Amino acid sequence: MSQGYRSRSGWGLIFNPLRMALVFTGRATRSDVLGWWLLGGVLFGLLAAITHMFAEAIWLEAIPNLIIGLATIALLVRRLHDIGHSGWWMALLLGVLIASVTGIHYYADAHPDAGVTANFLSVHLHGDVHWTPTLAALVALDLLGLLCTFALMLIPGAIGTNRYGPDPRMGREVSEPA
Repeated sequence: MSQGYRSRSGWGLIFNPLRMALVFTGRATRSDVLGWWLLGGVLFGLLAAITHMFAEAIWLEAIPNLIIGLATIALLVRRLHDIGHSGWWMALLLGVLIASVTGIHYYADAHPDAGVTANFLSVHLHGDVHWTPTLAALVALDLLGLLCTFALMLIPGAIGTNRYGPDPRMGREVSEPA
């Protein structure tokens, strides 16, 4: 698929990332990430509502989570490529996120009165949370992973072709940094 000019307004902002959802090669712009967050949020909400209707089939909740998660990983790999880094850095970030969510799940199971509930790939802190150093460290680790993910949207991409492919902004005016 060509990485040339793509629409950045209206529906193009939202549906360009969907077209490239499971592609791990090439580059993705900051607006691709923004579009995916908008579309992914809507998709996740709809799929969560549909699977919630079939609450007895907990495995059904895993399917949309895994699809959206895989598409998000592919997008972030392409975003790393756009800023000139290997997509393998995503493995480190993914490891941090998995470790923190898994740790919080184990914590919630071990401390049912702590004010923490955990379902498949989701954690909720509610009411009067009993903070311990372990819970604080796990939540901080999770927030660090999310902050790093958000930072990928703020870093401008490399101008012109890099080792991961042509500039996806080609065809639009790109200003050189001062």
